[in-house]
Amino acid sequence: MWLDAARTSAFDFYQFWLNTDDRDAVPYLKCFTFLDRTALEELAAATAAAPERREAQRVLAREVTMLVHGREAAARAETSAQKVFSDTADALSDEELLAMAGTLQRRTCLPPSCVA
Repeated sequence: MWLDAARTSAFDFYQFWLNTDDRDAVPYLKCFTFLDRTALEELAAATAAAPERREAQRVLAREVTMLVHGREAAARAETSAQKVFSDTADALSDEELLAMAGTLQRRTCLPPSCVA
């Protein structure tokens, strides 16, 4: 994980934080964001009540990506992630696909006949 967008894209950076374990999300929010105590307590309660919603992880990914890559890059990463992991993946723009090219390429599974 790099802070430099040339080494870790905003999308990959966002995904890293989004994939944080439930147990680590709130402690990471406390360390890596400037959220106030009330917001942190609300996210902790939401995570405890419905961990499958991943609210703390979404906020963590958005906030840290925004701090490192800027508001626009964070918004693009979040929008792209929502499209990729929903039924709207075909709505990805060329810019979004290019921003995720390295990630998608690494995660593409090749059939055994293509791997020599």
